[in-house]
Amino acid sequence: MNRRDPLPSPHPHPPRFEELLLVALGAVPGALFRWLLHRDPLANLLGCLLIGMLAGLQPPRPRLMLLVGIGFCGAFTTFGGWIAALATTLRQGAFPTMGW
Repeated sequence: MNRRDPLPSPHPHPPRFEELLLVALGAVPGALFRWLLHRDPLANLLGCLLIGMLAGLQPPRPRLMLLVGIGFCGAFTTFGGWIAALATTLRQGAFPTMGW
């Protein structure tokens, strides 16, 4: 590869509309369930368990992984919720706990 060649894309193809739609359709309920749960460690544990189960499916099911693994679990296990709770706790001068 010479210096004028663009870097190779990490994705084999640009995302198609159907793929983006599957991720979005999974993300909405994932975010809502996380909002209702109010327990970051539990949400992360359940999300990791679900992602692990999906990853172990034989044969692999890419559409299901987009919908549930990336969409639902991605929104359900977001690290941002934990960081926001940690920042609030630290601003209040309290020592952070696991939140159980």
